[in-house]
Amino acid sequence: LLNNYVAILHQLASHHRKNGDPAMAARILEYGLDRVPSLRWEVDAFVVQTYQEAKDAEGTARSLEELLSLHEGNPDAMNYAASVYEQAGDVESAVAVYRRGLALGPDSDVLYQGLFGTYYRAQQTELATEVLEEWMVRRPTSERARQLHDQWSSAFGGGN
Repeated sequence: LLNNYVAILHQLASHHRKNGDPAMAARILEYGLDRVPSLRWEVDAFVVQTYQEAKDAEGTARSLEELLSLHEGNPDAMNYAASVYEQAGDVESAVAVYRRGLALGPDSDVLYQGLFGTYYRAQQTELATEVLEEWMVRRPTSERARQLHDQWSSAFGGGN
């Protein structure tokens, strides 16, 4: 029954969002999730996206913090949150989320790749190289880490 409640609120919010009222959509979602929290981080991410679409910085920040508090330790949720911060130009907060996620789950390729990419896009190549090296030490069997390491080494001479 509770899953149906969340699904109905999601449909109602989607209707408002589709019809050009993302602010109402966000309020509906937040109202519903205050009463019945979702176990799925994607639902909370939808709230963040809806506030972003409504250009509501306060709502975006509040819902992003809620997502992080409810889904801390979930690599996909933390990667999403960090990417929202980075897109908003807040590289420092993005890095902090990635680092917090890696402290909770140090074997996450998703979080290492996200942190590496954040530093790379911020043109902080020394820090990107350090992350790549840390990733390779922590996860020597990671295919993605190996691919990025090889590409990085070929392009920039970074790594061993």
